Amino acid sequence: MAEDDDQFRRRLYGTFIAEAKTHIDGIPSLLDKLKHGEGDGDALTELLRKIHSLKGAAGSVDQNQVELLCQSLEQVLRMVMRGERKIDADFFDLFEQGLALLESGLTTTARDGKFMISLEFLSSVRKLT
Repeated sequence: MAEDDDQFRRRLYGTFIAEAKTHIDGIPSLLDKLKHGEGDGDALTELLRKIHSLKGAAGSVDQNQVELLCQSLEQVLRMVMRGERKIDADFFDLFEQGLALLESGLTTTARDGKFMISLEFLSSVRKLT
């Protein structure tokens, strides 16, 4: 039975990695649209959906650091959508850092299952919120 559980976890984890990659791969084009002022509302909504889906997927496989990272990005997006925060250079810097962390985290997670968010990134999020 333990082997079946282990196989199930490996399959679930593989699904998480594949799904995460799909969401992460779509983020740069959305950020690009926002930079050029194209479809601001639609791009923001789609970006929020990708981050939220990634957060949920991370939670399902106990990737708490990925979940925390997504939660932080989600918080900034919701502030923008409520008009409490502007889309500016700091916004793009934060999301580019977040995207780089997610990409490297996905590689690290796939390799050894461990991923940690830097305190520097979390400090950047706090400055924006």
